[in-house]
Amino acid sequence: MDRRVRGQTSIEIILLMGFLFFVFLIFLGFFNARLSESNDEKESILLRDVSQQIQNEVRLAYNTEEGYSRKFTIPERLDSRIDYDIQVIGDSLLTNTSKYQYVLSIPSITGAVVKGENQIKKVNGTIVVN
Repeated sequence: MDRRVRGQTSIEIILLMGFLFFVFLIFLGFFNARLSESNDEKESILLRDVSQQIQNEVRLAYNTEEGYSRKFTIPERLDSRIDYDIQVIGDSLLTNTSKYQYVLSIPSITGAVVKGENQIKKVNGTIVVN
């Protein structure tokens, strides 16, 4: 009878460990989903911030007097790891990553905004970038 009790106890311990491992896997999956969601939200916020930075620079140049000139820097990557693109089409600024896209209205400019250092000027009423 003593062997039966030991055998039953061993089986109960194995079942309990299996159940705890299963609960741990569920918790790990939930944590991973929340982390992924958080990273996606961060990417969206970073892209929006860069878009608004460019929009603010162009609006500032548009609203200032003739001869305004300023250098500003746009990051090469978002959070040092996320690649993105910048385009100016007419009066619209388009920024996008593989997951998100922002379109903002800006005053008309001549030239292009690039990653890295940019120079913006107001010459003869026209906003010139680079």
